[in-house]
Order: sequence, then structure tokens, then C-alpha cells
Amino acid sequence: MTNTPKQGRDGHADLDPTPEGFFRTRLRYGKGLRGRFLIKLRDEDAAQRRADRMRELADLLARAGHSSRAPIILEEAGAAPTEQDFADAERIVEALCAGKGAAKTKKAETTFATLAGKWTDGSLAREYPDHVGKKKTADLDEARVQWICWVAIAPGLKFGDLPLSAVTLDHAQTVMRNLPNTTKKPATRRQYAQVIHRVLELAVFPCRLLEASPLPRGFMPKIGKSPKYPYLYPLEDAALLGHAPTPLGRRVLCGFLSREGCRSGEAVALQIGVDVDLELGTVRLDVNKTDDPRAWALDAGVARALRAYVKLRGAKRGDFLFVDEDGQPFDHDKLAGQLRADLEAAGVDRHELFNAGENTGKLRAHDLRGTFVTLNLANGKTETWISDRTGHGSSIMINRYRRSARTAAELGLGPLHQLDAAIPELAAIAAQGGPESGPASERPTRLPLPVANETSRIYASAEGGSRTHTSVTSTDFESAASAGSATSARCRSLRFVADRVARR
Repeated sequence: MTNTPKQGRDGHADLDPTPEGFFRTRLRYGKGLRGRFLIKLRDEDAAQRRADRMRELADLLARAGHSSRAPIILEEAGAAPTEQDFADAERIVEALCAGKGAAKTKKAETTFATLAGKWTDGSLAREYPDHVGKKKTADLDEARVQWICWVAIAPGLKFGDLPLSAVTLDHAQTVMRNLPNTTKKPATRRQYAQVIHRVLELAVFPCRLLEASPLPRGFMPKIGKSPKYPYLYPLEDAALLGHAPTPLGRRVLCGFLSREGCRSGEAVALQIGVDVDLELGTVRLDVNKTDDPRAWALDAGVARALRAYVKLRGAKRGDFLFVDEDGQPFDHDKLAGQLRADLEAAGVDRHELFNAGENTGKLRAHDLRGTFVTLNLANGKTETWISDRTGHGSSIMINRYRRSARTAAELGLGPLHQLDAAIPELAAIAAQGGPESGPASERPTRLPLPVANETSRIYASAEGGSRTHTSVTSTDFESAASAGSATSARCRSLRFVADRVARR
């Protein structure tokens, strides 16, 4: 083939052969704006037909005021390997240019990013209150929407910039192939897919911007099996709460979560005298994840600890119940990392708490809620008693903890220590008196707490390899056992650990 330029003829676009066996066409896409674009086809007739169609696209973009986008779109159209790929480029141009030159329509103006933004910021809920609920995970979905909208579906063209009418299944699959590296679990990938699916559903109804969603049934990834997460042993909890260098607010919050079972997001939002009545010893949750208000009586030791904590801070009605060392409310999204770091600082080193496996995850703040369910099931609490505090609406979620609870019961781990006794700074204040919550029979005999560095490295663990432990004598347990029947379960836990240490 010679490299003789093929001049436009009979209304056709210019077409020049390249040394590589392809063709180039020269197109105008705005006033004074011209460019040469490669057409990756070797058949001259096919290349000529594509050049003519590209000229039409260039004219449409110029008339619609999209000259700045034209070079990128035309370059992508020329490089399209198949007719289907080229047709996708045509649909994008048609959607971008819809309504231009005449009155703009709402359908033509609305991009995926625009509608997704109205969904996450609550605008759609206000506009269509009967059909769109107020978002409870807006912060998480905003982050997912941002990533989704920034995925490039063509050079210089992001998914979020697509008009809704131009979105195709291929575009959605391109987004799913370019999710963050952290989205490895099926459940996490499904959350991103749900965002795309939901926005396009809203575009159909109630917004009526599309006739139908381009996503077929079966687009959503399967959930897959959830990983198993660990829970804290009573001695690990005691080591954490007794570790004085860890900020007091974090220890009180962690102790509360593992003893009362509410979600971390609910706990950090609690206000004194509004959600928590410390005089009576009750918690009332009005706004929560399930929209099912609930109230319950605090554990006696938790109520005493919270009264002591509030007194120590000098907090007043309306203040947040839990605050960090700077007096600010906690960011519950950061609690997981803080919890693991605090456990390590307290000398806790159980492998599964800090390392994820193929089917297991490392400890999260949410797993303090799992600790509550597991240990209370193991120690005979009813499902109803547990769900009154956790807010679980069915048995399905609680049943996930039953295997771990059976193991905890077989090991004789016993319950967690009373919170006011577990935190040294609060024990003296709580001992000064004040109203007690709960019946007198629930008020425990106080025990000397195991010192953190004597207990934090002692576990019922199946890990291999050698490990050093500080010695624990049998008299420690005998003296504890003599304190009364209310402490028998705790003594069984300590005796079990001592036996394990002796066998090693």
C-alpha cells in the first residue's frame, strides 16, 4: 500500500494511510479547532465509513459546546476495536449532546454523579419522602460514590460524568474491575455494586429519568461467607482496662461496649441526661440503625463506673458520655486501630486479635459487641435479654455467636469483671458510695484485680511455639474463691488459665 493521502471526496471525510497499515482522518470539532485522529482499521472501506461517522460525532460535539471533550472522545472512537465499542462512543456523544440547541431537558442534564450526590446528601429523601429514606450510612456511601464516579471509562471521561441515559452495563462492569485494592471481600465489593444499582434504580423511580435500569438481574455480586472475628477473653479485657497509661476515656468506652452490647456508633453519640440516666442506671436509644427504639437497665458495675467517670470529669447534663483525652467525642471509625494498639500496649498478644487469616478477620471495635453476646450466651443469659441491649431484630445474628459461646462455656472463661472494679481510677470513687442500680443481689463482692502484666500474656491459645509467662500461684485463685459464690465463675476462668500455664 502506498502512503498517498486519500482526499475527501463526494462528501466523505479525509483519510490518510499510515506506515503501520492503519488510517488517519482530519476532523474539525470547533471554531479553529482541528485534529488528526488514528483509525485502527486496516480495511480502507471500513476505515472510510468510520471516518465519516467520526466527523458526524465531531460536528455534534462542536454544536453542543463540548469541544474540550471532543479530542478524547474522538481518539477513543477511532481506536475502538469493534463496532460495539464504537457504538458505545456514539451513545456517549448522543447523551452528552441531547437537548443541545433546544431547551435542555432534565434527563439530558443529569449525570450519574449529580443524582448520586443528591442521594447521599439527603436531597432525594426530602424531595421524595414517601419513596426515598434518609441515609444512615451517608458518610460511607459518599466515599464509595466518590471512588465510583472517578473511575475512567475512557481517556479523560469519568463514570460520574456520564449522563444517566448513557450508562451501560459495560460501564458498570468497568467500575467493578477498578475498585480500591482494599475491596477484596465479596461483601465489600457488593457494597459498591449496591451504590451503582441503587442510583440507577432511583433514576427509574421516583426520579423518572430512565425508562429502565441498564443493569440486569444478577449484576450484584454474591455476598459470600462472612469471615469469623475474635472476641476478647475476660483476662484480656482486664489487662486492657487495668492499663493506666491508656487514656481513661478509651478504656471506659471499650469496657462499656463489651458489657452493654450496643454498637460503637451508638455509644459514642450517647449524651448524659439525654440518652443515659445515671441516677436510675438506664440507657434509652431513640435514633439507631434499625429505627427500633430500645431501653434497658445498665449492669450495676457499669452504672457505678459511669457515675464515677462523669464525676471525675466534672461533666454535666448534655455532654457526651464518652470523650477522648482532648475532651472531644470519639470517631468510631478509628476505634478499631486504637483498640488493637491499646491491647498491644497492655501486653496482650494473642495472634488472632491482630492478624487476619483466609477466613478470619482481626479484632474490630464491633467485636466488643461480639464479646458481649458470646460471653453472655456462655454464662446463661437469654437471647431476649441480649437482644434488648444489642437491638438484634431476629435470632439469625445472635446464632452466629453460639459456637464461640459453647467453647467459652466449655473453657469456663466466666464473665467479665465488674467495670468499676476493673478500672483502678474509678474503683476508689465508686467505693465512696452513691445510688446503686439493679437489685442488691447483683452487686458483686469486690476482688483485687489481676495485675495487667501478670495476666495479659496468658491465653487458652492453640498457637504453636514457645511463649514465656509470668508465674501465677494457686493461692491467688483460692483467695478469690473464698470471696463468695458470686465470683465462682471468675475463679473457674483463672484456674483454667493456671492449669494451661502449668501444662506448658
